[in-house]
Amino acid sequence: MVSKTKSRGSNPLGPANSLLQYVKKIYKTNKGYLLSEVLISISILMMTAAATIGVVIYGYAAMNYNKNSMVAGMLIQECSESLIGLRDTNLLRFGYDKNNCWNVNDDVCPSLNKLTVDPYILEVSLTGASTFLPSSTDVLDLSDGIGETDKTYRLNYYDLNTGFDSDGDGNNANDEDAYTTNAGLSESKFFRTMEIVLTDVPPATFIDGVCKVAWMEGNDPKQMQIPVHLTVY
Repeated sequence: MVSKTKSRGSNPLGPANSLLQYVKKIYKTNKGYLLSEVLISISILMMTAAATIGVVIYGYAAMNYNKNSMVAGMLIQECSESLIGLRDTNLLRFGYDKNNCWNVNDDVCPSLNKLTVDPYILEVSLTGASTFLPSSTDVLDLSDGIGETDKTYRLNYYDLNTGFDSDGDGNNANDEDAYTTNAGLSESKFFRTMEIVLTDVPPATFIDGVCKVAWMEGNDPKQMQIPVHLTVY
């Protein structure tokens, strides 16, 4: 005799019904992302990327400013030491009349060419000799941009040895080894001047000067200066 009892757990629709139930289960448990969720995720990602880029840009700008400040510090030190060196050299050459010749700006003594209240251009030769050239223009000031007056004080790059490639770029004649106020390789971003701001009545016994170095950091003018006080020994 054949039993009519159905076995427990049997599926009258067979495998097709099982597959349908499985698909419904997936649909109920995995609905995907809403558009608002996608937009929020993109916004968070963009804000994170913007913050990271901002930090990188700020770090690069700070590094560049530190580099320029270091160069400006060396240029301004050269200026102050040149003024001191002028006084010391005169005392060695003209010690027989030091009171009248300690502040002369040429090779003869006595001389009418003495350092007086005026802006000067410092020219340092390749041999290291310093010369202060009187400037007929106004003082150095980049606060309103680079004007024609300021260009008088611009420093140019100079290649000290055109037979040697000091920067390793394969070209011997374009190395930025030194700075000069004469026509050089190319214009640098730095401007330098020495301003005599005060002397006493002749014969002068002291000189107060200010060495200045200025440059543009992007669109922002930057300047370093150092006071120099000289007296006759």
